[in-house]
Order: sequence, then C-alpha cells, then structure tokens
Amino acid sequence: MRNKTSKNLFKKLVSLVLTMVMVLAMSTTTFAATSDTILSKPDGNNYLWNASVNPGGEATFYVGPANSSYSFTGFDNATDAAKEITWTVSYGESKVKKCTTGTAEISGHGYASTCTVDIAANATSGVVLVEAKRGTQTCDFYVVVEDTTKNIAAKNISVEMYDFYTGNSYFAVDGPMTVQAANGNTSSKFHGDPSAAQYYATAADTLDNMIEDNAIANIDASYGYISGISMYDDNGNATKMLEGGYSEAGYYGWMYGVIRDGKYVEESLNLSAAVFDLQDGDTVLWVYGYQSDAVEYFRSYGA
Repeated sequence: MRNKTSKNLFKKLVSLVLTMVMVLAMSTTTFAATSDTILSKPDGNNYLWNASVNPGGEATFYVGPANSSYSFTGFDNATDAAKEITWTVSYGESKVKKCTTGTAEISGHGYASTCTVDIAANATSGVVLVEAKRGTQTCDFYVVVEDTTKNIAAKNISVEMYDFYTGNSYFAVDGPMTVQAANGNTSSKFHGDPSAAQYYATAADTLDNMIEDNAIANIDASYGYISGISMYDDNGNATKMLEGGYSEAGYYGWMYGVIRDGKYVEESLNLSAAVFDLQDGDTVLWVYGYQSDAVEYFRSYGA
C-alpha cells in the first residue's frame, strides 16, 4: 500500500512541476525592463534609425531600454517612457518646424518613447540629427531632407586625407572644388545608393572629385559606407585598398570630419559621410586610423 501511495504522490508532484514549468514558459517569454540601461529602437522594419522626407514631411522615431544584445525590451509603463527620455535636435535645427514627443505601446515589449519630427515646408535640403538621451546613454536618429526638384552643389570645398595607420604616411589634398550632388553626377560612387543623400552634396561626394582629379586612385563604397580607399604612394603608384579592421588596440578604418568656419563640426562624428550636408567653404578631412586619433586631430585642426 505504501509503495502504491508513494508512486501516486510522485506522479502528482511530477505533473504539478511540469504544469508550473509550462505556465512559466508561457508567461515569461517577454518582459518590459525599465531597468535595462542600453538604449535602442524596437526590433522590426516598422521602426527606423533614419528616414528620408521632402520639405513639409515628418518622421517618427521610437526608443527605449534594450538588453546587452541591444534587443529592445521597452519601458514597464507609459509614465516611465514619457519621463525617462529627453529628445534634442542637435544638428539641422533650422529645418525643423516642431518636434512632438510621446509614448507608444510596442506589442510584447512594453512601451517606447517617441519623437515626431515635422520638417518645415520651406526647409532646405540637408540632414537633421535627433538625439534621444537617458542619463549618460544616448541614441542617434536622423532625417534626410531632400527637395527632389533640384540638385544642390557645394562650392569652394577643400579636402585633406591622411594615413595615420600604416606607417607610410600617405596623404592627399584637393580643392578648392565644387562638389555635385550624387543624383546629378551619374559617375558618382553614390549615385542611386539608397543609403546616401542624392539631391545635395555630402562629405562622401568629395571622394568622387578626388578620383576625378587623380588625388586618390579609387574607393570601395556601398550602402553609404566607405569601406576602403586606395591612395597614391610617393612614386605615384596606387596603394592597395586601405580598409577597416581590428587590432589589439581596437577598430581602425576611415573617419571623416568637417571643419566649418574654422571649427570642427562635432555632429559629423554621429552622421554618415553620405548624408552629411556640405556648406560652401567647408573643409573635409579624411583620416585612416583609430577613431580616437582621428577625432583628436579633427578637434586640434579646428581649435
């Protein structure tokens, strides 16, 4: 009798444990986590890091806590989403009519803080950088504003390029030059690139001029990203493609900076060269090396 009772009790305990495991498995698939400190946008194509609009258009961005894998976890409630995030337009403010902040419930992931950027109807083409901040954590978004009825060039642009990594001290200078928008230059490396601005001249477009002027040999670029540049050595021979990579000291590759009115435009650090809008008289610096070395040089150049 004791053996039969023990067996029945054991079966009941096993059944109870299995039931609890199933319940927990179903109820813990996703949790919002206000306590997560990393910031990111929600997962999925409906939530964007950047948007392209015409003057008079708008774009909405979403942000919230994420785990260590940068997967969005969201705020626990709308109150946290509203009070924890500060939104700021840090570049291209003159193009913005207004910014409206709010919150949105993200299916299965709690809440996100939102910012809708309304672009002025008379805005000139260029980029708008929008920063979401929570404590010391920041997350950048941008709006590419393009008037598709005209191609806007940038005049009197100078370019300098330096190799800080290989030890060969390759360098190149070019300009003053007029830089064309990619849409108006069918031979441009960025013509038709969906990740590059098409209707206004950008920092990346200066590379087309440098190739045409034989200041550099060639570039590798796709989706707005410059992965490699071939320069010329002291004998006039094209170098191998100088590409990004990793060493014990960290990542190295091509960085750009813009000097405007004698000062380094800090916001260029957070924007792709293929969307950063040039203004007449700008100087564009290209550096092959570590980001810390490049930024130090950019800041000293404009000091």
